[in-house]
Amino acid sequence: MKHMIKAMIIDDEKLIREGLVTYIDWVCAVCGDCAGAVRAAALHRPQIILADICLPDASGLELFRQIRDCGLKCEAIFISSYSEFQYAQQAVKLGAFDYLLKPIEA
Repeated sequence: MKHMIKAMIIDDEKLIREGLVTYIDWVCAVCGDCAGAVRAAALHRPQIILADICLPDASGLELFRQIRDCGLKCEAIFISSYSEFQYAQQAVKLGAFDYLLKPIEA
């Protein structure tokens, strides 16, 4: 059986979540907050997370720390409306793969 890459989408904006799912057909979970995303990551063990920097209950950066603290190894791509260098710098320090600004094009 062919091994498929699994990705998780975490964003508090429903339209963003729905839009990303239309571009990516290998999504294993879609979440709107950090708490749900940590539970889903433990269950689905994704190789990639696409996470908003600003979530209602924590930052995407904190989410990535929590996922890593659970022993999960995955790549992180952060998506944000904020172009502040501080967010991108923190993402890089955590080992993020990329930092994309909204709106995201196909």
